[in-house]
Amino acid sequence: MHVTSSELRVIRRGPLLLHLRLLGGIGCVIAEIPEAGTRGSFLEEPCTVAHWGMVLRGTVELRRNGDRLVLRAGTVFHVPDGAPAHTFQADGPAAMVSFEPVLVGERTVEAALAEPEVGPIDTDAEARPASLAADAPAPTLFEPPEGPITLAGAARSIPIAEGRITAQAAAMGTWVFCEARFGATSGYASGWCDLPHWGMVLRGSLAIEWEQDVEMLLAGDVFYCPPGPPGHRYEAADGATVIDFTPAEALASGGRAISWRPTLADLAHPNGKRRRPVTC
Repeated sequence: MHVTSSELRVIRRGPLLLHLRLLGGIGCVIAEIPEAGTRGSFLEEPCTVAHWGMVLRGTVELRRNGDRLVLRAGTVFHVPDGAPAHTFQADGPAAMVSFEPVLVGERTVEAALAEPEVGPIDTDAEARPASLAADAPAPTLFEPPEGPITLAGAARSIPIAEGRITAQAAAMGTWVFCEARFGATSGYASGWCDLPHWGMVLRGSLAIEWEQDVEMLLAGDVFYCPPGPPGHRYEAADGATVIDFTPAEALASGGRAISWRPTLADLAHPNGKRRRPVTC
């Protein structure tokens, strides 16, 4: 299933504007941070819940165990659960998306979804997740430091040839992050995949074809692919950039997996977190 930016529930939590949806038991939360930053928000309160996410706009600082890690736009991050607690802080406007089981501050996503929704915000184009995602640079991998695993944002996008797919991945706790860039007319020759994924379209448009159906997604849409069969595959008529998270245990299950997606064996290789072009 997928959810467009207009279908996400919008609530205000202190100074933050939150776009929420529960997808396959995992909470998707897009947090918009105002000009004044995170001061007075739950993001600055100590938290021990695991997060997997990406900074879409601006700069956010992750603080944990006395360490400070700067997360710029395009940075994909993982914070493990448990002690020591962590906080997120920003001095100015920013936005980030996270997939997590399933707290927003001290409330569950289910409880947050029951709160009154904020009125229409369409008058502010920058407030819509689609515009935030479209402007976000795609991530580039580097050797992660100790502590939270982080992928740093690239300064510019690298064009992908027609019919080609470029994928890179990294293990992030119990999930595996993957970023895939699709050239025009790519993905249609891929096999079927039965792995579950939670993700977001960053650029372009994407079709998720199922063995018995098809869904069309645009930049800013978030999605959940439940485990198959029926299987699915990503297809891009005009090109797209997509990020997703897949449970590592699903990758190890031996079920059908798309040919361009790096495997756990690839990630175990010294050069495993790599970019590889395939024609699909």
